[in-house]
Order: sequence, then C-alpha cells, then structure tokens
Amino acid sequence: MPIPQSKYYTADEFFNYTSESNERLELINGEIVAMSSPSELHQTLVGELFAEIRNYIKSNNGNCKPFVAPFDVKLDN
Repeated sequence: MPIPQSKYYTADEFFNYTSESNERLELINGEIVAMSSPSELHQTLVGELFAEIRNYIKSNNGNCKPFVAPFDVKLDN
C-alpha cells in the first residue's frame, strides 16, 4: 500500500489507514513515515533492555508490564 505524502494526518486517521497494513509505519508530526527493519544489534539490545526492565519490575513486585515493539501507542497531545 503506497504511503500518501501530501496530507497531515490525525492519530485517528493514521490508525484507520494503517489498521489493515502490514507495513511498519509511524505518525510523526502528522506525517506517515515508513520504518526500516531493525538491525541484529538493535534487536539484541532491545532484548537485553527488556529483560533488565522486566526483571527489575518483578523483583520489586511492580504491577506494570514492559512490551517489546512493535506495539501501537497513542500519546495525548
């Protein structure tokens, strides 16, 4: 699916547009940006960081959960 270029999108428009897409896309300042695949080093570091955070939360009886990307997040303005 080609990425439209000449429009600024809201978060709701972005999620509607990408709901059926298998592409790795982000919404940055209203523009839809295609993401490249992460490198092996990136994946190794993400895995190690995730394990450290998860272990810290568990060892301190925390009640939050870490997630590994890709995971949709919608932040407030």
